[in-house]
Amino acid sequence: MERVDMQTGQDESAHIPFVSKTEFILDATDTKEIYSHAISRIPEKMVNFQMRGNNCGFMAVVKLDVKTATYKPLKGSSCMSLPVELANKKAVANMKNDDNKCFK
Repeated sequence: MERVDMQTGQDESAHIPFVSKTEFILDATDTKEIYSHAISRIPEKMVNFQMRGNNCGFMAVVKLDVKTATYKPLKGSSCMSLPVELANKKAVANMKNDDNKCFK
């Protein structure tokens, strides 16, 4: 973003990050729709930023990061022993079972 300092008349530039929320992409997720939605939000966020009265104008996109991570949802499993530090606190329920239905 760039703006003109009203007192000095000098152009000032600043790197303003526009961060989007995390999206979960599963096998059935339409990634094109998520991408289109994210791209359409960029001009909207810039306009909202400019409307705050900071007298900034768009210059250029400096960097665009897309970060990914493998999503592994929690699932039940057989009973496992707790680390000694947690077991001594007696603050964690560790249900004893012989099957994979401990959450049921």
